[in-house]
Amino acid sequence: MSVRALWVVSRKARGEEARVRYSRRYPTVEAQARRLNGHSYSPAPTHEELLRLIGNNKRSRNHHHHSGDSDDDIDDPDCCSDDVDDCGVGLFHAGLVASVHGQSAWPLLVTRATPEWHLVCLPLVEGPLEPRPPLGMILGVPQGLALLQGMAAFMVDQQQSKPGAVDAKVAQFSTLMMYACPFGRPAETDFRVLLRELATPSGSSGTSEQQQQRPAPAWRPLCAQRVKPLVRMSVAEVVRSVQYGRRDVPDVWEVYGSVECKCELDSTPDVSANLTLPANGVPLEDLLLHHCVLAPDPQLVCPLSVAAPNGGDLSFTGPYRFRFVPPHDGFALCSYTAQAPIPPVRGSFRLALEKDEDKEDNFERYDREGGDQDRPDRRTGEAGSERNGKGLALRLTLDLRLHETVKNSFDHFEARIPLANSGPITNVAYKVSCGQLEALRDQDLLIWTIGQRFPKSLEASLVACVGVSSEKEAVDISCNVLDSYVQLRFKIQDYTLTGCAVDPHSIQVQPPVKPKLITARELVSAEYIIWNKLGDAPIAYRPDAYA
Repeated sequence: MSVRALWVVSRKARGEEARVRYSRRYPTVEAQARRLNGHSYSPAPTHEELLRLIGNNKRSRNHHHHSGDSDDDIDDPDCCSDDVDDCGVGLFHAGLVASVHGQSAWPLLVTRATPEWHLVCLPLVEGPLEPRPPLGMILGVPQGLALLQGMAAFMVDQQQSKPGAVDAKVAQFSTLMMYACPFGRPAETDFRVLLRELATPSGSSGTSEQQQQRPAPAWRPLCAQRVKPLVRMSVAEVVRSVQYGRRDVPDVWEVYGSVECKCELDSTPDVSANLTLPANGVPLEDLLLHHCVLAPDPQLVCPLSVAAPNGGDLSFTGPYRFRFVPPHDGFALCSYTAQAPIPPVRGSFRLALEKDEDKEDNFERYDREGGDQDRPDRRTGEAGSERNGKGLALRLTLDLRLHETVKNSFDHFEARIPLANSGPITNVAYKVSCGQLEALRDQDLLIWTIGQRFPKSLEASLVACVGVSSEKEAVDISCNVLDSYVQLRFKIQDYTLTGCAVDPHSIQVQPPVKPKLITARELVSAEYIIWNKLGDAPIAYRPDAYA
């Protein structure tokens, strides 16, 4: 997972010849490429060949734009080819310059820092180039892209947008690359972290004398010199759901997560850890690995949608083994999605308009049905405010049920009910099975705070009658009060919906040390929506042609 060469190319003005402002070649990596590529080896392009490739590529792009001719030999660096799109390179706004009649090395990654500055990288392919392997399986591609991204972010820092600032930063690459990419292996792609580490005195407080005298290895010039080694890994999952409560429209939900890591280790750490799932757990999908992961297991990058040979099951439920050299700062080791069998909370929401003449009777009835005697008064609002005036009464019912397999312990759990275009809230009479209801009059919002636990029945209910004034003009003509919804916000510590967790006993560090291990996991809701059954909820349908 190394890069053979790097280039920074600029063209300051229209009509000016492109120039290579910075270049770096790594002879040791080039020797590896010659040995690993075999007869398909092509040397890294010279400056003239590189500029000719980029220039021909732009002319090819312009010709394609004006004539519609698609029979070009070189892909557009600003538009992804089929190969690039398959591996997700387009997500990084990068492209690929293909070889011309086999005369150029492959793959050549190109991205733009500004319209005048192009960054080019030639990653190492650890194997023969013929037949060409899929770009998604080349481990050097994500590392090369991460390095180009870090260089581009460093060049176009918005805080230093003075004239000539980019030229000054390009001049720093000759020094910074010794630390960011020693011997062609990206060690730190965040140049802000790199500058912070370089600015830190080597003899900082808390560092032992023996550690201060120990020279850093050439292949990892920036080594954290700390007394107490620490490895912190946490799994954070986010669940989204849209529930309609209708038979003709299915509810939908999805889970996506990430593994965040922060390592404070001496010398050149090589860390290994297992990501485990329960025996009956669902496999992780769309697994994206950080570029620092070394030689990932083929099971990690093999798409689950591909049919297994002999009709077998290709689903892989772990454990997922990661071996990586951690960067200096915190990072996302991997991200994933999963098809959870159930949503953690199901809900049913009804909201209807009451007739104006029944408004007073509704409030009186809710006063009489105030619930248990030991519960506080459930009547909010100004005394007698618009009780007989012009207005509307909204009757709403919300029922929630926590799934029995979900941990019944929350950091917080609340249901937010915005009343779109309803006018100012004048009165609220309600009855809840647990928690409290708060009316934010200036925001036309009801907040039901359930607290940290559901009752033993795992069910919670809210029944309320809300009086609103009808004098307010509509702020959103696309919504009406019946098209309301409930948004659930909750967070559960030490729990994930998939059961995914980091096994602390599997964490190993080389050279052998005994770091302090901190593992955690959490589940957080995002866009967890329950639509009003009696309203018109927006529904997305997928045409059969794309199913």
